[in-house]
Amino acid sequence: MRRFSRKRRGGNRESQERQIDAEHWLGRLREVDAIPDLGFAAWAGSDVPPHLAVVARGTGEEGASKVVCFAPTEAGDALIAALATGAKLVEEESFAGEVMAIAPNWSIQARRRLGLVKADLPYTLKTLSLPELGEIREGVESESDLEPAAIAASTLASSLVDPGQRALFTRAVQGLQGLSAKHGGAIRSFGQQVELIVAARRVAELRLEAEQPVMTTWGQQKSTVRITAQNVAGALDDLEGQVRRRLNDRKIREGEEGLRARALPLLIATAQLRDAVAWPLGGSDEETVDLVGLRKDGTPVAGAIRKELTLASLGGFMDGLQKLRLAQNHLFAGAEAPVQLRRPDLVIAAETFAPSALKAMAGFAAQSELLQVAEDKEKGLNLSSIGIEEAARSIQDKREEQARSSRRPRKRPSGSQTEAADAEKTVAEATDEGTESNTQGGDRGRGRRRSRRRGRGRSDDTPASEDSSEKTQAQGEEKRSFDEISLFELGEPEESTEPKRKRSRGRRGGRDSAKASESEGGGAKPESDKSSGGEAPGAEESGDLIAEGFDELADLPPSLEEAGRPALAAYEDDDASESAEAEESDKPAGLGLSKPAPPPVEEAPKPRRRAVIVAAADRDSISAAILLARDVRLLEGIWIYPQSELMHFFREVTTDLKEDVPIHLVGFSPSPAGEVLQAVSLYPGQINWYDHHEWPPEDLFALEKSIGEESLHYMRGAGSSVPAVLATSTRRSRFSDKLVDLIAGRFTQHDYERWGRLWWWRLGQIAGQSGDVRRDIEGLLAGRPSDLAREAGRVDAPPIPDEVQWVSTRDFRLVHFAGYVMVVVEAEVGIDPHLAGRIARERYDAQLSITRHEGGSLFLVTGDDHTAKRALDYAGLAQHLAEKLAWVNTLESQDHVARFVIDGLEENPERLEEVITEIAMGRSTLER
Repeated sequence: MRRFSRKRRGGNRESQERQIDAEHWLGRLREVDAIPDLGFAAWAGSDVPPHLAVVARGTGEEGASKVVCFAPTEAGDALIAALATGAKLVEEESFAGEVMAIAPNWSIQARRRLGLVKADLPYTLKTLSLPELGEIREGVESESDLEPAAIAASTLASSLVDPGQRALFTRAVQGLQGLSAKHGGAIRSFGQQVELIVAARRVAELRLEAEQPVMTTWGQQKSTVRITAQNVAGALDDLEGQVRRRLNDRKIREGEEGLRARALPLLIATAQLRDAVAWPLGGSDEETVDLVGLRKDGTPVAGAIRKELTLASLGGFMDGLQKLRLAQNHLFAGAEAPVQLRRPDLVIAAETFAPSALKAMAGFAAQSELLQVAEDKEKGLNLSSIGIEEAARSIQDKREEQARSSRRPRKRPSGSQTEAADAEKTVAEATDEGTESNTQGGDRGRGRRRSRRRGRGRSDDTPASEDSSEKTQAQGEEKRSFDEISLFELGEPEESTEPKRKRSRGRRGGRDSAKASESEGGGAKPESDKSSGGEAPGAEESGDLIAEGFDELADLPPSLEEAGRPALAAYEDDDASESAEAEESDKPAGLGLSKPAPPPVEEAPKPRRRAVIVAAADRDSISAAILLARDVRLLEGIWIYPQSELMHFFREVTTDLKEDVPIHLVGFSPSPAGEVLQAVSLYPGQINWYDHHEWPPEDLFALEKSIGEESLHYMRGAGSSVPAVLATSTRRSRFSDKLVDLIAGRFTQHDYERWGRLWWWRLGQIAGQSGDVRRDIEGLLAGRPSDLAREAGRVDAPPIPDEVQWVSTRDFRLVHFAGYVMVVVEAEVGIDPHLAGRIARERYDAQLSITRHEGGSLFLVTGDDHTAKRALDYAGLAQHLAEKLAWVNTLESQDHVARFVIDGLEENPERLEEVITEIAMGRSTLER
């Protein structure tokens, strides 16, 4: 899955994919009797990348040879690997055996790719589907390509009933067309949306939702805005800014996407195409077909431009051809005759061609033409036609040239005359240095040390007598160096008012080297100037915007505060050894005293990085993400996606993040499991996952293996992601506790009226958005209740929650015990159990509530401590129930809510009565 790699804009991306375990899958194939007993073993001689498919060979008793190509996830990969392997064997061994392409499931896309294969292959191609090998059970895949992949934008506009919305949509489409013409992009229509493509990447999408235009843009992050007559100009301006930033990015310009944009007109001219359309296929996350056009005789041609044509990129291009069949009617609607609507020919331009891709091309029925991409600083970009054999030879020539250059010895840049001149210069400098050191008493050691350092590069022509004299004189200087240290310099004056400052000695010498640096540099630079002159490593992480607003959070511990400072070099420190030298000062000088060993320098911890938080599109996950953000403090952004769009984050956002940025996922299930597990495996040591939903055991095991058990914070059946987040929290503040009370339905009436009601409603509204929502929740991140109250006073009151109407129209059971009142609530689906329990407690003036969703086995017990006689221990109550009743399982929680699950409640409804009885009898456990 190349599209998930951080090296998307350049470099060898496929080399960073995870390899497939060949021995494991060959063993599985033998277990299900999918392959004959021919001693199959992985074939290292194939050109198929090990991350794409497993290639194995086996030979029978009569010499019959068979080849197996297996892909555990995508059958199309196994097919294209089989074509490449079969062509290689035919070329090298005149192979005429059987090649098997095996996969657990053959998707519709893979079957369409199979329809492009030649019928008269020189070997036997056999395909096999083995659903029993699938690790993930999936449903039946639906047919999604019955509609054309391209339609006219005017068709979408005419579908709108409201004339105002139709004019607004047309205006927005015209704005996208202007940006396309201005920046060399393309416009295409697909389904219910119009897309803007710039530099081979979709940057904006204008779609119709409920008869209204909505625009989604992909810049640093994905954002969605509903287009109105007031904001259409601003939305287009913001989009142009993102397009400019994309085109000005050096990685884009010099990478494959920039090459595809620059080579597009050259490809049209070289292939002599007319009525060409750039990037014609809509609804794709990554462009596979760069253009489609017509030859003079009306033959359709599909083109692709790549830096390197690999098996994977070739397979994606072949898949795109299938979508062109239904789109040709629109794409060539205005073309002049002749126009032949049939399967298009192929024109592929690339800088390099993988040998396996060249061999696989021979197995497809479509006619193909190759173009070599060459770029010269003076002549610029150039395309030239090249045959498959010539491309294969050029690859072999490049490999041989690289091998020769790696074995070629390096040449010395200087000759014998230069070396002799350098030797004479070194001797002269050493002599001058020695003479100067004799005249300058304090700098004598520095001059001699410098001459020794420079003398290391001395040639063999240097007289031996001079060398020996230098060594003798240097040894004498080193013996006298301790006597030159003044005993008065070992301690600082007691009445000094200057601040204590650390000094670091150089590698060679102590205070003499410091004096030398002052004389050469014009005086020592104050430490304050050093700190202000340049930014220390990790300074970017310490300047978080949100951290400025966290006025109620506790200070960072010293170990974390020092994380952003540069690590000290392991040099001897004057101040560190000051006390030891002071003790030695009482002894006579010149007695060969040894200096104490410097204390070990502790390595500074690594600087903390700004974190990325991604929350599921629901109120609970967003609330948990806000608590996590207040705990992390160093924040890059908070993104919200529905569960179905989780992969959009990995495709669009992670590729623009810096290296080693921590990623926190809150409230998501690993679904679709295959894609998600493969995506998270690309970020080892970076991902932390918080969730509470029911997961299949195999998905839980696979995710723990991918990100590590310590990075998975999974509380199965908790009904909320907040407990999982609080279990890892290291900082607690008064405002964070207020947020926890708001989520758990324990908010005071005073705070609820001031700002709690508004933000409870806003969190529900934010859950309907998609993209970066950091700006929308800035108030909760800053944590200033006074600011929140003032803002709430300036806006209209939000609508009354649905839970108020639901509770007011129903009666609930009340349980009285020991002066307490507990209300029993069974909430409908869609009703928040925490808020419903709070409203029920207010209605009946009850101190406690026990709540669950109808038909559920998870129970929540909480209350309002300010209305009770004493503080109540809800965690202790849950633990007491689990100890007394074997079928009660408690869940860990730090949000003042007792969570427990009653097993077998449907078969034994009387167990609820036993739990209520045990709560009423356990008053001493409930009260702290």
